[in-house]
This record gives sequence, structure tokens and C-alpha cells, in this order.
Amino acid sequence: MLRRKSIFSNFMAITETIDNDVCRMLASLAADYGVRHVVVSPGTRSAPLAVVFHRSGHFCMHTVIDERCAAFMALGMALKSERPVLLICTSGSALMNYGPALTEAYYRRVPLIAITADRPARWIDQLDSQTMRQHGALSAVVRRSADIPVAAACDAQLFSKAVREVNEAFSEALSGRKGPVHINVQLDVPLTRMTNADAALEPRIIRSIRPEASAADFSGIIASLANKKVMIICGDTTGGERSALCQTIPNIPVLTEAQSNIPTGLNIGSFDRFLNEDKALEPDVIITVGGSLVSARLKNWLRSVKKLRHISLGFDDNAADTFGYLDTRIECSAPVFINALAANPADSAFADRWEAFYADSAERTKRLVAENPVTETIAELAGLHSGDVHVSNGSAIRYAQMVRWPHSSSFMCNRGVSGIDGCTSTALGAAIASPTPTLLITGDMSAAYDIGALGAAEPPQAFRIAVLDNAGGDIFRNITATAALPELDRYFVVKPRLPLRRLAEAYGYRYLEYDCAAPDHTVLERFINDRGAAILRIIIDPKYSARLL
Repeated sequence: MLRRKSIFSNFMAITETIDNDVCRMLASLAADYGVRHVVVSPGTRSAPLAVVFHRSGHFCMHTVIDERCAAFMALGMALKSERPVLLICTSGSALMNYGPALTEAYYRRVPLIAITADRPARWIDQLDSQTMRQHGALSAVVRRSADIPVAAACDAQLFSKAVREVNEAFSEALSGRKGPVHINVQLDVPLTRMTNADAALEPRIIRSIRPEASAADFSGIIASLANKKVMIICGDTTGGERSALCQTIPNIPVLTEAQSNIPTGLNIGSFDRFLNEDKALEPDVIITVGGSLVSARLKNWLRSVKKLRHISLGFDDNAADTFGYLDTRIECSAPVFINALAANPADSAFADRWEAFYADSAERTKRLVAENPVTETIAELAGLHSGDVHVSNGSAIRYAQMVRWPHSSSFMCNRGVSGIDGCTSTALGAAIASPTPTLLITGDMSAAYDIGALGAAEPPQAFRIAVLDNAGGDIFRNITATAALPELDRYFVVKPRLPLRRLAEAYGYRYLEYDCAAPDHTVLERFINDRGAAILRIIIDPKYSARLL
């Protein structure tokens, strides 16, 4: 991995240091990102930070009592050295004195990194001395803010989140849009407990590369992937990304979902139903393109793989560390990197194993789809409809992932946040803006939630809504957290009041019903082929989907 040796093992051998993994992580990453000057203003709460930075042996330390002067001195150091300069102050109003210098740095694009010590959140607004609402207090004059809770020093998951947020802050300070950032660190007593031990939790640097759209800018990364087991994973993708990923990429399996809009051909689609713990399928490196993924199985599987390297492509304000192994962010359009990667020899045996796995899982998925009335109905709609497809979140998108959609279809789902709100309105808006027929497949709860969309605009003649009526929030019947609860039907599944027939008549839609238990395929044909906007209620026995999901 592209990671320098941690300075956790380089603290001065003759002395102890602070027993706080967050403080040591901050010093380690500051050294990694090129900080050499640190300006400290005295204070009790910030003592562990000052001690760790001093004892690391990596920084030129300066003490300035007045935080306002300290920040302006740091500004001068950064301007002259053309390197990031770091500030440390105690809790309370001390950080407000950084404001004038950070404002100047913001408009002059100077990378100042303000680290402010804070009391634990439980003491804020409790009349405890030197406490105030520190997180966000400088948000108007910094490019990014982070708030690290007390528990991050001892909880591995919170520590990992803190590492990601600190990487994001440092990266933002040094980006092409240079500027100040603010990292607020909650510290609890005892503040200066010492240790000789190495850190229990180690940070990792997340590199950010901003090439000028040239393969030469990341040739070193391409070379490091030679003969590795490389995998590409696609979430929701745009037109340019799709065109790059539709090409054949030698010896690299490409895992796609329906919203990737990439022909499955040599790529791997509908894979997760039979995903197992076969070590031979584990990658060394994953390259991610596009937005969020639907498959929880895939995410959980990759999070369990040891020593995985994750490279993300694209333009994002955040370091999306979905699997816990993010190593490098490359800000470029996917085709630039993918085209360079295509010329790089990867592990061919790994690709062969994935092709064999996919051939088997695709056949098994096909049989499963045909055996289940829900997916069989969706598959038939996929065969009849030619045009854009929108799918709501929850069970609907998970059903749709199992079905092979025609390459001519443009497949969309609101996976930015993955909520059920607004799915009908989004599909209707797209249908109004497009000459292409549009089909929305939605759950009954999603349809009820966004029922106002039916009265919001006149529907295009080629707009279709298929509502999966399985008596409420079907997904809650199939996730571990809620499936066995006695309150399942009352507070989670909650069959909605959804008089679809009357609503369709009121808003000018044709209305049809299709019962999965007694299928009449002419209903589906009329729903898709007859003229006029239409709503189809698909009646589903919940036991079908319970077995499927």
C-alpha cells in the first residue's frame, strides 16, 4: 500500500508519550501530509496534543500565548514556506481568536490546520468552565470541519471514522482549492496519562491525487497493480463512466449492479445472491466507480477481506471509505484511469475464477427468478418495456437487482441517500423531461409516501407506475434487526392506506391489477403497450418475498 512508516514507532525512545491514539494519529498524519511548523498556545485541555506533537520529533514547535497572534504567525510561516502550518489551542473561547487569521487564509487560499482541544460533548451547555459549542464555530472561514468524539480514542470503528475525517481535512487544505481547515478534538481526563507502548490503533494515510487528465499522473499506481488480483466495482454511473466500463478490460472482473447501466457481457452482474467466502475470489485491490451500492452482501464480504487496497475514482467532496480500506482517491474521470489500466497485465487466473463463479451464479439466479412469482413478474415487465426504468428503494430495488434488464434501458434509483421519499416524483420529473417511455417500479410504502406526486403534474402518455403491493414495508420482514420483533406489523411493516384504483381515476391514469398468485400475462402487456399513463397494482403474498430476500 502507498503508506509511509507510521511515526508511532518513531517517538523519542528516551521518553514516554501520551496514551491517546487520537492525539498520536493527528501527529502521524500531520507528518505524512508535510506539516513541519506547529504553533501552540498554552492550555490544559490541549496539553496532550502539545506533548504528542513535541515528542514525535517531527515538528518545529513554536509557543505563542495569544491565539490571535499565533494564527497570524502561522499564516506568515505558511506563506513563506509554501507548506501547511498547524495550530493547537485549548478549549473555550480560545479558538474564536483564530477567526481573523483563518479568514485571511480562506481568501488567500493558505493551508492552515487549526486543531482545537474540546471538553467531552456531555459538558457542553452545562455551565462547565471553558466550554462552548466549538464544532462548527469557524465553519464560515474554513474549507472543512471535523469533530472527533472522546470515544474515538478507544473504539476501533470511531477511530477509523476519525482517521477518514482527518485525512479529508488535510487533503482539502492541500487541494487545488487550498485553504484553512478545523479539526475539533474532544479530550477527557486523565489528559496526560503516559505510555511507552505503541498505539493500539494505527492510522492510515488516504492519498488524494488530482491528475491533469493524463495517465502519466498516476503511472506509478498503474505499475503497482501489475499481476495483482484487481477488481472494479461500479455503483450508479454517468454516461462517460459507462462508456469506459463497457469495453473489455483484460483480466479484471467488473462487478456491476442494475443502476450501473453497464451491459453485463464480460462484466459480473447479479452476483451477490450466491456470494460466498471462497478465498480464491478475494481481490488484492478494488477500484470503485460511481455512487453507492445496493448489495449489503458485497459490502460485508469486502469489509471482511484482510489487507485489501481500495482505490476510488471520480470527483467527491468526501473520502468514501465504504469498505474500511480506502488507500487512494484519484480525482479524474473514470475513462482516463480505466483506459490506462486496460493496458496493464493483471492476474488472469483471478479473472478466470470470477468468470466461472459468475457463470454458475447467473444460472442459479435465473432459476431463482423463474421460480418466484415476484421476480418472474418484474422480469416479464423488463422484457416488455423498452425505455427508462426507475425503481424505488427498499425491497423494490433488491428485487430488480436479480433481473437482467435490456441494454437499451436506462436504469435509475435514488441511491444518493437511499430513502423512499420522492421516488415517484423523481420518476415523473424524468418522464416529463424525456421523450422515452418511463416505467417506475415502486413498493406500496414508497408509493404512499410520495402520493402527492400524482397531483403534481400531468403525466406523460408513456408513463407507467407498477406498485408492488405486499402489505407494507416488506424489507422489515427480511432484515435481522426487525424480523423477529413482536412490534413488526404495528411499527415497521405498517400496511399503508393506498386506494390505488380511486387515485388512478382521480388523476387520469389507467388502472390495472395483476395477482402474482393467479397471473394473467395479458394484463402486463396491456399495462405496457396500451396508450395512456397507467398504474398497475401487483398483488404479492408476503411469504414469496420473505423466501426471496
